[in-house]
Amino acid sequence: MPNAIEVELVATGDELMSGAISDTNGAFAAGVLRELGVAVRRMSVVGDGLQDIVSALTESAARAAAVIVCGGLGPTEDDRTAQAAARFAGVPLARSEAALAHIRAMFEKLGVPMTANNEKQADLPAGSELLDNPVGTAVGFMVEARGSRLFFLPGVPHEYRRMLREQVAPRLAALGRSEVRHAVRVLRLFGIGESKLETELAGISIPATVTIGYRATWPELHLRLYASGTCELEADLDAAERAIRERAGVRVYGTGDATLAQTVGRLLLERGWRLATAESCTGGLLGAVCTEAAGASDWFECGHVTYSNASKTRFLGVAPGLLAAHGAVSREVASALASEARQRAGVELALSITGIAGPAGGTPEKPVGTVWIGLATAKRVSSKLYHFPYDRERVRQRSVWTALDRARRCLLELAED
Repeated sequence: MPNAIEVELVATGDELMSGAISDTNGAFAAGVLRELGVAVRRMSVVGDGLQDIVSALTESAARAAAVIVCGGLGPTEDDRTAQAAARFAGVPLARSEAALAHIRAMFEKLGVPMTANNEKQADLPAGSELLDNPVGTAVGFMVEARGSRLFFLPGVPHEYRRMLREQVAPRLAALGRSEVRHAVRVLRLFGIGESKLETELAGISIPATVTIGYRATWPELHLRLYASGTCELEADLDAAERAIRERAGVRVYGTGDATLAQTVGRLLLERGWRLATAESCTGGLLGAVCTEAAGASDWFECGHVTYSNASKTRFLGVAPGLLAAHGAVSREVASALASEARQRAGVELALSITGIAGPAGGTPEKPVGTVWIGLATAKRVSSKLYHFPYDRERVRQRSVWTALDRARRCLLELAED
């Protein structure tokens, strides 16, 4: 990444050091900064001890042009980050009237009485620059000292993330502004693992300005294409995407932030179709994933959760004889569930899932992880058998994503694996 400024991240808090919580802010910041062309050199975690924080600031500032610190800006005795920042910078703490006014306004907005100890949050290193926090009481601040710029943000994730984007990112972008441009594109895949895809992409020809980053996000795989250079980068990203699609094929289901459910929803809308579902072992998870997508009411009609055999007969008319002859986990029952769900809902497409999620219930003929997924349209009804060698939750998740992928391929008239 040519000419990128280097940043270090420091997270403070005994709860992080004890393992009680994890630092999600660091991962978020690294992604945001990478898109800016800012290189994260190191991430550190330190407890609430005053001298420990001062030492961490000193070490990070000696290595990096900028340091982003989170946590320890609250009103309690163990919130010592502002004090550590002042000691690091060699300045006293000073009461900020602007920060105090912000704190009072936030408490008034929340309709909560403000206790005296909250005034501590307005005691900041003398000469520091305030960083506005529109969603919390603790203001952030920036200190310039020892050849580095240090940004201090609250540790609450939704506050940290908003302030990072609105307060820190623009300042870092200005600090590292150069002729070098940066661009990112995300490709989303389903049905292939990280190691297998890396093998398939070996020797691929992509522009020298583009690098590929792999991120396994169960049950999907995301590829992040990073482009850096002085030229127009979109053309380079287009070329890299084409080369990857030639190798990865239809397993690339989309780009950017669009989920698999959103992709299926868009394809349904393009055809003017609606979707219904019938679920057994997934217990409504397919319907939940579909309706998490904004605008799902435009394409999702209804979902049936028929866990017992009796409910399959009562609510979807699956013949008792069919269940007795083949069992609930079978091609015949999966097809009947999908077909009945479609007809009863009056929709163009229906999906069904029936299987053994475990940990109990498996047999030698139908072990745990056996799942049938059905699909029905006006022209055809088909079911496919899958074996998912995972724990209960992962069997359920993989079943849902596989069902959605069957729908996607049907709507695109693509061959199935």
